[in-house]
Amino acid sequence: MKQHFILFLIAVVLCFSTAIAEPLALEDSLSASLTFSDQCADAGITLIHEDPNADLYAFTSSDPDVDVVTHASGAPKYIDETDGPCIKTPLDLAERSQTKVKTYFWVEDDAGVSTLDEAAALPDAKYVTYPFPNDGQKYIIDINSSAVGTNTICTVDETGWPSQAVFGMKYVAEDDGVYTSAAITSETATYRNIMAGSPILITYYEYNPHSEKKMGIGTRNAGARVYCEMDEDLSTVTIVDSEEKISVAEFKAIEGEKPEIKYLSLKAKVVELNSVG
Repeated sequence: MKQHFILFLIAVVLCFSTAIAEPLALEDSLSASLTFSDQCADAGITLIHEDPNADLYAFTSSDPDVDVVTHASGAPKYIDETDGPCIKTPLDLAERSQTKVKTYFWVEDDAGVSTLDEAAALPDAKYVTYPFPNDGQKYIIDINSSAVGTNTICTVDETGWPSQAVFGMKYVAEDDGVYTSAAITSETATYRNIMAGSPILITYYEYNPHSEKKMGIGTRNAGARVYCEMDEDLSTVTIVDSEEKISVAEFKAIEGEKPEIKYLSLKAKVVELNSVG
């Protein structure tokens, strides 16, 4: 019992010591998390930061007066009569799907700069949030662009069992409508289902955890449910042995044993769109 009590006291002392040390660790963490503009200001360098994503939600529907269809159980909730939902039409979807969130950051490169003054003078320096490493090495500014929304494809097998997969997709307006495309490997349920004639339902979704809005552009939840149909003449499959590409229509017309397929290059037309709301 006495030994247990001594061990307990040692544990308390260790916890208390850790608690005392925490403010120092937190202070170090805060000093390390300064933005690049803060870092420049501390060094007496003037640099005014500009948000590279300031216009992320500057969006106007291609048809603001179109009747909104949601297929929700009640009346549309996330739709503002003045600026409309995020996605009302296939053309809206085509525009939003190509909207990117831009992040600027430092990458070590022999062609770069090594001092804070030089870094602040770079053309894109105003867009950088991350502090300059300032370690004597040379750095350039790189940019990462990520789509603001995600796409989840839902298909079903011959028994009606659903399968979902997340894809990086964009929608493109063509003369006869809006199309989307994706490369789908043959090992997946999505490939098998689509090739067997499954309906294609895609959920395009944008989530903004920082938004307080519940209506209009820039809500926490926005997007559309998109019903698509594969164009078998424009969609192709790649044959494993030869790497030859043939249309899905040609592939389905092959009698007897069909060649092994590596992947499907899907091209599907948007036939119906329901706004999230």
